Amino acid sequence: MQFTLPEMAVAREQDLKLVVVIWNNQGYKEIENSLSARGVDTSSTRIASPNFTAIADAYGWDYVKPKTPAEFGAVLERFMKSPELLLIELDQQVALTTPSGQWYGDDQA
Repeated sequence: MQFTLPEMAVAREQDLKLVVVIWNNQGYKEIENSLSARGVDTSSTRIASPNFTAIADAYGWDYVKPKTPAEFGAVLERFMKSPELLLIELDQQVALTTPSGQWYGDDQA
């Protein structure tokens, strides 16, 4: 997200209409899984998530955090009908039924 902040400012200045989707897994989960599979310390991959509502507000974007996959679909449909600057946060705990690290087989968990 931190690398996206300048683009959010430019999108507001240029009156662009776009959506940014944040996949929030409360850290760098893919990196954590990779390090863990190799027996490497993963403490540096567990970071606190910023306040995405405050970030969206600071840049003049709308913000939504769908609670179900169906709600996410409805948000995207709304965006397609009425484009705006929209920041969507998807919480991995809500969006997936398969935990990160188990997508590729048990040997990667």
